[in-house]
Amino acid sequence: MCVCVCLASVKSRFVLADPGSPGQRAVKRVCMCVCLGRLGSKLEEMKAKYLRSEAKVRNAHNSYLIALSDANIYQRQYSCVILPALLDAQQHFQEDLVSLWWVCVC
Repeated sequence: MCVCVCLASVKSRFVLADPGSPGQRAVKRVCMCVCLGRLGSKLEEMKAKYLRSEAKVRNAHNSYLIALSDANIYQRQYSCVILPALLDAQQHFQEDLVSLWWVCVC
């Protein structure tokens, strides 16, 4: 005889049944649900593991986006501020060299 009393939605006539009775199929379903109760803890563990790994992936994604933003800011700073200042300094240096050379030649 199979006794399954943990499920409230199952009618009482299907909870207790002899192996040879017509209600045995329903009892097997109830017992499967009880066995799923044992698997439920594993399911909860897997769900918790999934949520932890999802949080790690989201953190990695957020770090990646922040790194991309920093790279974009640095590239903009380089092309708008650093590179023009470097080219101006090089131009002034070359003009000074040319003026010194012109003085020495003449």
